[in-house]
Formats: sequence, C-alpha cells, structure tokens
Amino acid sequence: MPRGDRPGRKLSEGDLGRLPEILAEIKQENQYLSQLDINLESIRNKYQILILPSRINNSQEDLEFIDTDDAIYLSKLLKLEKLSCANSYDLGLEAKVSHLKSVEIKLGLIWILDKACIPILIVVIGRLIGDKISQSNKNNQNYPKIKAELKVFDNKIESSSVNYDGDVDGFMKVLEGLKNDQKEQK
Repeated sequence: MPRGDRPGRKLSEGDLGRLPEILAEIKQENQYLSQLDINLESIRNKYQILILPSRINNSQEDLEFIDTDDAIYLSKLLKLEKLSCANSYDLGLEAKVSHLKSVEIKLGLIWILDKACIPILIVVIGRLIGDKISQSNKNNQNYPKIKAELKVFDNKIESSSVNYDGDVDGFMKVLEGLKNDQKEQK
C-alpha cells in the first residue's frame, strides 16, 4: 500500500501522525538486516529483487528461517528471466526448506529493490500461479491461496509494503497496483 513517505511527495496530516510508526518500521528492517549480517546498501547495487525466507523466530539469539519450495521456484524463474535476484542461498542464510503438498502458494518476503522489474515479476508470478492451478485441477482441488509479503524500496526507504494472504485475483490486482504506482512516479 502506497505511503506518503516517498521522496518528492508531501506528507499528509495522517502520515505525519504515523511518522513515529514509519520510522520504527524502517529501524526494525535495518535491525533485521543487521542481524542477518546483510547490508542493504551493498546488495542494492547487485540485485533487483530479494526473495527472503519467512521468519519463524526472529529473536536476536535464535534466527530460524524457512524457505518454501514456491519461493525457491520463484527465484529460479526470475533468474531465468535474466533478473538479478537473490534468495537465502545466494545471501548465505541458512534456511530450512518446506515442501508444501497443498495448492497454497507461500512466497515469503519479496523485496523489490528496482521497481523497473515489477512487470517481469508479475508475468513470472502469473506463470507460477498457472502451474499451481494446473496442479490443483489435476487433483480436483480449489484454486490456490497466496501468502506473501511484498516490500518495494524507493531509494533508501521502503515506499510500499503489502502483507497479503488471500486469493489469486486479489494478489494479481495488488501487483498491478504496484506496477501502476511505479508508472505514475516516472
């Protein structure tokens, strides 16, 4: 969901009231990255998209992560499309792998560092969803639900964040909204 804390946009009164919350979110993300020994500035020049594992326990003493097979597959598809994409393996994170037997799609944390790749991301996720739908049709199951957290970074701050848990159509509308938002900013 777009926020008014983007460079070049004025903060509304409502956003000014949320300023402590916005700053706390940025601080939390920076702490999370430093716990993982990841420097966002250094990887920003290397990668367009990060596919990070879901957090199970994010206490400082014990960080444990789970990559889903869908997130790993998404990362592979993005790399096949010649996007510079990193997953937990590329970043040196130790993550367990969860193989889901259901048609639910769990994509973990998707950090978009270069908004120009959003149209390709939409096509690739559409392909992944199509694969899952064809699997569900073979097994006479319902359409898949999707669970993902999307973060779009603009310069050094997070400009949009969506935590999605719902149906395929709604998720594709969210992605299209991000693409349209990216076009408006050009």
